[in-house]
Amino acid sequence: MPQEVKPSQRALIFMTARNCEKYVGPALRSLAAQTHRHLHVLFIDDASTDGTGVEAGKFLNDRFHGRHTLVRNDTVWGKARNAHVHLRGLLPKADFVAVLDGDDQLVVPDILSRMAGFYAA
Repeated sequence: MPQEVKPSQRALIFMTARNCEKYVGPALRSLAAQTHRHLHVLFIDDASTDGTGVEAGKFLNDRFHGRHTLVRNDTVWGKARNAHVHLRGLLPKADFVAVLDGDDQLVVPDILSRMAGFYAA
């Protein structure tokens, strides 16, 4: 049984995407629908050739204002290099990390709260 989640338990959402323009909106909407509100979204547009970064930027500014970092790579780096370069600097601000792709959707609205509880335990 997970422990009660304290407001200081902060999730860092590590989200990478490449050419996911039609999926990034639903993915970010599913994240915004989460019951756990203590989160920061690190969204990395990994050199998309479509409007992935633009769509993500609009949504992040609207729904995660002040709680996101948007990175746009000029060349494709891949998930591992993005984690090594971009994720490491934000780790001290988080109690746990959730990894999503730009075309993922969270269908359980309290999954981040559950994760926070398990990490607290």
